[in-house]
Amino acid sequence: MRKKILQVVFVMSVMLGLTVTAHAGSGMCGEDVTWNYDSSTNTLTISGSGDMYDYSSDLPPWEDDVGNTNNVKTVRFEMGVTSVGEYAFAGYRGLTTVDLGYVKKIGAGAFRACRSLENIEMPSTIESIGRYAFWRCDSLTSMKIPANTTYIGDSAFVQCRGLQAFEVDHFNSSFTGVDGVIYDKDMKELVAYPTGRDIQNYAIRSGTESARYGAFNGAAIDTLTIPSSLTDANGAFIGCECLKYEVEDGNSDYTASGGVLFNADMTELVAYPGAAPGAYEIPSSVTKIGDDAFCGSDGLTQVTIPGNVKEIGYEAFFESVSLSSVRILDGVEKIGDYAFDLCESLRTVEIAGSVEEIGDYAFDQCTSLENLSLKNGLKTIWDGAFYGCRRLESVELPKSLEYIGDDAFGDCSLHELTIPLSLTYIGSGAFSGCPLDNVYYQGTRGEFEDLTYYSGIDDYDPLVHCVEMSAENVGGNFVVTLTYDEPLDKSNYVLYAAQYEYDENNDCGRLKALNIGTAADTEGGITITVPYPETNNDDYRVMLWNGNMKPINMEY
Repeated sequence: MRKKILQVVFVMSVMLGLTVTAHAGSGMCGEDVTWNYDSSTNTLTISGSGDMYDYSSDLPPWEDDVGNTNNVKTVRFEMGVTSVGEYAFAGYRGLTTVDLGYVKKIGAGAFRACRSLENIEMPSTIESIGRYAFWRCDSLTSMKIPANTTYIGDSAFVQCRGLQAFEVDHFNSSFTGVDGVIYDKDMKELVAYPTGRDIQNYAIRSGTESARYGAFNGAAIDTLTIPSSLTDANGAFIGCECLKYEVEDGNSDYTASGGVLFNADMTELVAYPGAAPGAYEIPSSVTKIGDDAFCGSDGLTQVTIPGNVKEIGYEAFFESVSLSSVRILDGVEKIGDYAFDLCESLRTVEIAGSVEEIGDYAFDQCTSLENLSLKNGLKTIWDGAFYGCRRLESVELPKSLEYIGDDAFGDCSLHELTIPLSLTYIGSGAFSGCPLDNVYYQGTRGEFEDLTYYSGIDDYDPLVHCVEMSAENVGGNFVVTLTYDEPLDKSNYVLYAAQYEYDENNDCGRLKALNIGTAADTEGGITITVPYPETNNDDYRVMLWNGNMKPINMEY
């Protein structure tokens, strides 16, 4: 009945020429700032006075009422509102038009990934544009920087693939435009390059000393020429989709070889041309692959990292989407955080035993990874190192491994796992979401439970295979029998009996005799025999140790 009444009201309203407006909701989004959403026009209006709240960690309050954020087509700021909150509209892919009113500040990431945004005009009041404010706004074709703008954050317009040029107001005292590119006013720093610009070659202006972080991210250029004056690349070429780099003669900080950018003595690989296709062989002079050096390289398919390289930097190969094979040879010592994160085509990884640690999220979300080889020598796998590698069904953990961080293998497809005795720590959720059928551990069940308590190993209730232990007194000897599903290595276990006597002078016990056990193979396991010490009413203890010299509790 209620539905019929509403239908009648709507029809009567139309017949009488009345306007029907549907409001999805309203609320506060600043101390004195409100929001209102009109679902009939898909318009979100921000009103009031002062700054909006930032939303870098919380969702904006209107999202529950809007439903799908892609429904929002227009955002309008009324007079009195002075800022756009950080990440307030990030990812609104249906948003096409923004009226900024008299806003002074656009927060970090405010319109990040608004890929349909095409109509936005910067008012003369704009003073500050935050970092990543318009990241991946692909439909923007031009951008005007007003006279009052004094701050543009790093990567503010990164990967705007339709952006052809910037226009800077002539009266701006902080920035200037040179052929559609933003430089600072004295033209010593390149601030932003329009990544949708359609030219084959670009030479950074002579006299430029530095370039902003991410300035060329997403730029499609055949040849990018670096002047002799440039001394600080500062991550400017991350994700640059050029075919080659060239460096002018006389530059004391950088050089190019084979189209690849290096520091002057070629000990650090600084930037690889992201569009260069095929495999790449790293020169023997290189000792470090710099942070973000191959980041976003769409053309790279295979790489072998030789032993002369000691360190693979932070995000070194981040989101290299065509990379399918990586060999890290003996001599490399460290794989940095996020080094191969989001390499979605990576299928095979070989890591030599000289690598002692694999950084946080180093191979996170490598969703095609099927073959992983880890060698003895590896000690630490940090948090999330192989998280989300959904095709990884097996891995052999080396016997040298001591530490596995939180979520390290979370959401992989591991079915069987052997945990080495060398492990002393397994982090929270390290194997959460892995559909394990069998888990093997050459220690006791008590040790296993202590080690794996928070690890998520039991998510799919696997069959756990541990060492079973029994002990008895046989003819004055203490005999421990260890059995396991597979042959045990005698060298992994030590049994000893220690006799202590009271030391009156120091009021403590003093070791009087020590008998080390002898191990022998038996059917299904091993036995370890140790003679009882002659007690003479002195204190004595019998203790079993595993190969990591960690005591295994015995109560017999």
